[in-house]
Amino acid sequence: MLLGIGHGLLAPPTLAGTVGLIPALAGSAAAVGGLVQQMTGALGGFFVGVFPHHGPVNMVLLMLGWAVCGLAAQLVLFRVVLRR
Repeated sequence: MLLGIGHGLLAPPTLAGTVGLIPALAGSAAAVGGLVQQMTGALGGFFVGVFPHHGPVNMVLLMLGWAVCGLAAQLVLFRVVLRR
């Protein structure tokens, strides 16, 4: 339930920010945003299948790895925005 609430609060402003940057390219931006979401989900599903499921430690490490990737992407985004 909390995941659904969080997604509902974060997804609309994110998509609006993606397509609102250059209004003439809104359709292309929405397509690329959807592609990135689908590919990230596919990679996540692949890595969940690759790691052994013998205990919760592997899943915790996988989730921690994805969290670190998200944090790194956010830091790169902040750095790019601050340059402008």
